[in-house]
Order: sequence, then C-alpha cells, then structure tokens
Amino acid sequence: MKKVFDSVIAKWLQDSVADEDARKQFSDGMERLIKETKADNGVWTVACAASQMHASKLEEIERLRTECDTLKAGGGGGAFRDEASRKRGRDEPAGQGGGSDDIWATFQFDSSKV
Repeated sequence: MKKVFDSVIAKWLQDSVADEDARKQFSDGMERLIKETKADNGVWTVACAASQMHASKLEEIERLRTECDTLKAGGGGGAFRDEASRKRGRDEPAGQGGGSDDIWATFQFDSSKV
C-alpha cells in the first residue's frame, strides 16, 4: 500500500490539490490509513481509483493533444489546407456543365402532356 501511495496517489495529489496544507493533511491521513488498516478499506479503494482515473485522463489528453497538433500541421492528408483552397474562384462557374448556372434551364415543358 505504501508503494502505491508513493508512486500513484502522491502524483495525483500533487497534480490535483494546489493547497499545501490540504495536501499535507491528506498525506498524513493516508499514512495513518496505510499503517492501521487493510487494503480492502473503502477510503483506500476510492483514493486508488481516483488516482488511476487521473492518470488515464492525463494520458488521453496527451494523446488528443498530439493528434490535434498532427491534424493542425496538415498531416491528415486532407484537401483543404487553408481557406483559399476551399473557395471557388470568382470566374469559375458553380455547375459542372460549364454552361449556365440556371438549373431551371435544364427542364423542358411539354404542353401536350398537360
């Protein structure tokens, strides 16, 4: 229990609690808990679970930060690297046909079917 406290819980406590007095009180309380109780104590279980969750969240945040930096650098291979590459030029027609952009011009009215 002492080894877990020194390696995992102390790091979590250092990262999570800014107040030095609160950290000292918690550490003293955990030291007494380690000396006087068994490993199946509820307080010990919660402290271990919280510190492990903290460590896994730090790893996930670091992974997401790295992924974000990679995507920002253009490593994703996307076609849109900047705003200019997403926009169509002013003289370029919107339609693929190259002719008029009027969609209604493609419809034919047959008065015999009315």
